[in-house]
Amino acid sequence: MLLNRVIDRFLARTPMAVAIRGTLEYAFAPEPLDAIFEAIVGDRDDRQLLFSTCVDLMGTVVTRVNRSMSAAYRAAEDMPVSLSAVYQRLPRMPLAAGRELVRHTAQRLEPVSRAMNGAAADPLPGYRTKVLDGNHLAHTPRRLKILRDVAAGPLPGQSLVVLDPALGLARDVIPCADGHAQERSLLEAVIETIRTKDLVIADRNFCTTRFVFGIAARGGSFVIRRHAATLSWEKESAWESRGRTDTGAWRNRRLS
Repeated sequence: MLLNRVIDRFLARTPMAVAIRGTLEYAFAPEPLDAIFEAIVGDRDDRQLLFSTCVDLMGTVVTRVNRSMSAAYRAAEDMPVSLSAVYQRLPRMPLAAGRELVRHTAQRLEPVSRAMNGAAADPLPGYRTKVLDGNHLAHTPRRLKILRDVAAGPLPGQSLVVLDPALGLARDVIPCADGHAQERSLLEAVIETIRTKDLVIADRNFCTTRFVFGIAARGGSFVIRRHAATLSWEKESAWESRGRTDTGAWRNRRLS
């Protein structure tokens, strides 16, 4: 290949930049992304603005290469639709597509990270550790003019994010368009993903009866600070001391 000499030159001078670009191109390859979108909404022969194109445009905004979608559109080449069509498409993007995008990139990047010895040791060998936390999307200056001076204006949205601490990758996300919805209302979707030997770590806001017993029913385990007001059970044994941590005592008991 004639370009090998050019590529070798970049590898010699800026190997990290070449590696990062190759990794991103692999993680966000357009064909798999478009296949994900078609699996969610169905195939259409007349679709001109592809899901992969939207991801590419939005990626430059998220990474601050471009300040807005308008700037990203102007910087792009051979766009098949107008800027107006892009802005009309984005609000109609299904939430499931965003979730599958996160899952897809995690699956693509996990073997890359492991091959490069980028993964840390599992926090608890024998378990798939998942750190669960909520994330409210921040206010932006580009809000509706009538609401810009209202402190209690509507939030853009929120999500629950599942992090793999060993890989440093978000493995899953449960998005919600209602930024004022209670995080606990999204926990059912998390329970559905639990498998045997999963270990969920979360703060006490997620310590509800339905959630912790839902995890246990699917063969998973959890490390969650106990919330006295939102967790109830029938006692089957006395508390058993298991030692101390830096912040308190560790005890367990059989529950039903």
